[in-house]
Amino acid sequence: MKKRILSILLLCCMLLTLLPTAAFAADTGKAIQLGTDALSKNVNTASAPTVYFGQDHENNPAAWRVIGYNGNGVASAQGDMTLLAAGNMSSVLQFADFGTNNRYASSYLKTAIDALAEKLTTEENTAVKKRTLTSGSYNGENTDCVAGEQVDNAVFWPLSTAEAFAVNQDLRIVDPEHPSWASSYWWLRSPGYSDHDAATVNGDGSVVYSGNAISSWWCVRPAFNLNSSSVLFTSAAVGGKPDGGLTPISKYTGNEWKLTLKDSNRNFAVTETTVSGDPGDTVTLHYTGATAGINEYISVILADNSGAQYYGRVAQPTAENGTVEIKIPSGLAPGSYTLKVFSEQCNDDKKTDYASDFVDIDLTVGYQEQFTLTPGGVYYFDLSGVSIPGTANGSLPDKTMHYVPFTYAGTVDAYKLTSEMATTEEYAQQNEYAHSLFVADYAVTHAVSWDKLHAEGLIFGKGYATGSVDYTLRAPSGGSGGTGSGALERGTPQSNEWDRILDKDDGYIKNWRDIGSWGQDTLPNTLSNRVIRGRYDLPRKYAGANTTLSFPFLGFRPVLEVLNSDTLGSDGLKAVTLDLGGGKFGGSSDTIQIIVKTGESFTAPASDGLTRPDGNTGSYFEWLGSDGELYAPDDNVPADVTKLTAQFVPPEQFNLAPGGVYYFDLSGVGIPDTVNDALPDNTLHYVPFTYAGTVDAYKLTSEMATTEEYAETYKYAHSLFVADYAVTYAASWDHLNAIDMIFGKDYAAGGVDYTLRAPSEGSDYTGSGDSERGTPQSNEWDRLLDKDDGYIKNWNGIFSCGQDSVIRLSWRRTVRGHYSSRFCGHRDAAGQNPQVGFRPVLEVLNHGTIGPDGLKDVTLDLGGGKLGDKSSIRIIVKNGSEFTAPASDGLTRPEGGNFK
Repeated sequence: MKKRILSILLLCCMLLTLLPTAAFAADTGKAIQLGTDALSKNVNTASAPTVYFGQDHENNPAAWRVIGYNGNGVASAQGDMTLLAAGNMSSVLQFADFGTNNRYASSYLKTAIDALAEKLTTEENTAVKKRTLTSGSYNGENTDCVAGEQVDNAVFWPLSTAEAFAVNQDLRIVDPEHPSWASSYWWLRSPGYSDHDAATVNGDGSVVYSGNAISSWWCVRPAFNLNSSSVLFTSAAVGGKPDGGLTPISKYTGNEWKLTLKDSNRNFAVTETTVSGDPGDTVTLHYTGATAGINEYISVILADNSGAQYYGRVAQPTAENGTVEIKIPSGLAPGSYTLKVFSEQCNDDKKTDYASDFVDIDLTVGYQEQFTLTPGGVYYFDLSGVSIPGTANGSLPDKTMHYVPFTYAGTVDAYKLTSEMATTEEYAQQNEYAHSLFVADYAVTHAVSWDKLHAEGLIFGKGYATGSVDYTLRAPSGGSGGTGSGALERGTPQSNEWDRILDKDDGYIKNWRDIGSWGQDTLPNTLSNRVIRGRYDLPRKYAGANTTLSFPFLGFRPVLEVLNSDTLGSDGLKAVTLDLGGGKFGGSSDTIQIIVKTGESFTAPASDGLTRPDGNTGSYFEWLGSDGELYAPDDNVPADVTKLTAQFVPPEQFNLAPGGVYYFDLSGVGIPDTVNDALPDNTLHYVPFTYAGTVDAYKLTSEMATTEEYAETYKYAHSLFVADYAVTYAASWDHLNAIDMIFGKDYAAGGVDYTLRAPSEGSDYTGSGDSERGTPQSNEWDRLLDKDDGYIKNWNGIFSCGQDSVIRLSWRRTVRGHYSSRFCGHRDAAGQNPQVGFRPVLEVLNHGTIGPDGLKDVTLDLGGGKLGDKSSIRIIVKNGSEFTAPASDGLTRPEGGNFK
């Protein structure tokens, strides 16, 4: 019913439509009931409803009993009801003077009844269905006329004899406790047996159809017909309308009612036709034509398909036009409702109220979400493989589209299209359905035509899957027409996805300015045009463009519709947090989130699109899961992982803190040529090395110029100690290579196995000064300095030879240092140069076997002796294993002699 009403409202350009009274039968038992259904119960019985309307002879609210309704009962026709005064409304009076006749038109009875009718307000009088009292002759108990001329346009009137007989016996009795009092007798309008008699009803309810003398002293008991269509709603006669904002309508078992009548002189209107919000939210409506003054309000009835549920006087206007805020009741269940908004004059208990016709507003409240995932969150999806035509939006945080931000709009009740068509209200109503959407935060591409997008299947949908969740990726529906302007502009049908998303929260569609977004819908009057939403000054902006156009301001903003919601279950979508680990995305280092299927493994996301931490020029990348395991992009991640942290440097293989200095005995290694006299121990029994920790770098195993491809393929995580000095110099590269010092020879100390060798240093270079690097940059020399530029010490004035051959100069080898730590040069492999030294690294072997706690440092307290200027030093041994006590050679005794 509500959808049909909305359709009528839209098609009739917001003309106000009153719902048929039959629609509200389910209101029974409440203090406010739409229409007149509350008055249809127990008609013309002892328990017939009592209605307050007008004033009685003492100017009190007049009470009436319902004796006819909608063609049933007494003197009623289709669309009206008959009300009989609950009691007599006069003191005793004569029908006419003695000696005159029983003609009603000239009677005192008519004068008294007309006086009561004159007490009605203009609106009450308008609501009364005027009646002609036909003329006729006495016909016993079937007399149904007046004597003399007929009476036209009677507002109130006495019952006829026939009508009185049709009234329930109990209702005919005015005062059951005093049936013999004259005040309990009342006149009818019909003639009696003679011209000097008029029919009456006795105090016991019996009808005297032969009549009593017109000069008798009986009372007045009028009746009238009320147009049912004049009644907007009924309310309990006392306390039926609560004060303030929307309040639940209370239960009501009473039988006394007052009326709120439609005042045709009120031209109240509301601009909005649909609103939405969550329980407790406030919605704002723009109104015109309100009536200001004492007892004047803007009122609201909140109804569902079972009738009125809440009533509230939400504002007391001071101007004809303005805005009103309506708070959605906090306890209201999610679903679809109607706000019936009206301008109302509220009077006291038992007095008639007056109002404009209802303006029906379609209200969607906290639509039942299909998933427990909270709407409004931003999640990132990889669209790099979708092949979206057009130019990537320069505002995207990742123009490779590996990480495209989408806002989760939650569940919307809207239509979508599956083929080219101009969307009608009928189609929209028949095809609205609840579905859950993610909407892109940007038009991901622009300068693209609708036709090209359609050719790729992107308008009406193509399959897309990520995180083990299936989606349809497509354009949203946007309406085939527009209504309103400015902030009130909407696409029509208004159940399009673009407007439904904004109805939930106007922040769910972002970055809409400058680039409009293609929608699915065809414009009905120009079948070659398609809907465009956004771009201009407001996100609701509606426009159209030819399908072939590809202007820069025309873009594709996809939505992702979650498929198989019933199979997934309400908790089927899980957010996994990506901690960027010091890296950045779009200039921000904040965490981001992706969506995966709850309870299922998923593929680790790409590193593409992420920016490495400042100063990190490496290429290592893995994700560290919340389970403590490492995952490379495209690896399978277990279902229980909830967070992935980007690792731009390999995690340390050992718990030994990088940066510490440890001493190794190289005296037996046989390193050729001149020992560096800067060493603290020229015998090489104690050579200081800095522990650089784990690096992700390549090494070489034979002579070659290193390519980027090789480096990328063979880089690996390994842990290094690097000598603090070039331990010897003036040995040729060829000589060192001949004795396995370049590509590695076995070395063991403290129960730990190592490879002793030269570091990789790159086969070319890039940059200059502080920015100079060897290339490939994943060489060990640069990776050590990338971790900490203090890890390679004492580089000034002496080169350190590396493993790499120089590109295009195969007889030359790379050297580093001398002028700066990053300086990159080369020397002849066969040459002996006192400026070129050998600075070995020690690569720790078998880290998986040793374990993270496998390296233990042991402190050597020199007992007053010295090594250089040190009084204590440290060595490395294997944790949990015996080790050999170090030598005394190279240490200086306290007295200056040697240790023995």
